[in-house]
Amino acid sequence: MENKKSVVEQVKDLLFSSEDSKQDFVEVKTSEGVILNISVMEAEGTIEVVSEDGLSLAPIGEYVIEDGSTIVVGVEGVISEIKEATEEEEEVVEEEEMAVEVVEDVIDTDTPKEEESSLEARLDALEETINSKFESIFDKFAKVNEAQALELDELKANFSAFKSEPIEDEIKISKSDVKSNKFATLGNIRRNK
Repeated sequence: MENKKSVVEQVKDLLFSSEDSKQDFVEVKTSEGVILNISVMEAEGTIEVVSEDGLSLAPIGEYVIEDGSTIVVGVEGVISEIKEATEEEEEVVEEEEMAVEVVEDVIDTDTPKEEESSLEARLDALEETINSKFESIFDKFAKVNEAQALELDELKANFSAFKSEPIEDEIKISKSDVKSNKFATLGNIRRNK
């Protein structure tokens, strides 16, 4: 119970203390870049988060700081435990740093001129492909056009030959045939109604 009272008292002191009675805090950074103010790097020390809006009590959770240690906050604003960095965590941090260096090296080697020449080469290849496709299409249209022109010439020749042939049997239609056909047509129309 005493332990809880001391935590509550520490929180009260933190919240209601005057500027003169404030302790000196140690400023540390988390692996995510969050800045923390810590009164004492041990259990029951107070911990605050520094933000643009000012200071606020650190929420309950775990905070991995730059040296790989983990600060556990059990009660808002109060350190409940500090876990020392393990070798695995240090290796992970080292691997992440190496990965960042590799990415930076890759970024440094790709200059804008190299990227530009690479893009130009890709665009030239694309342009060649498009031009060859258009040439192929134009060749096909030319062949179709030529075939249609030949067919049209053949049709014209056939029509001229048909037109110039003599009529062997003349078709004679008399007026009586026309009149009889008219009457037959009218009769058919009346029957169909």
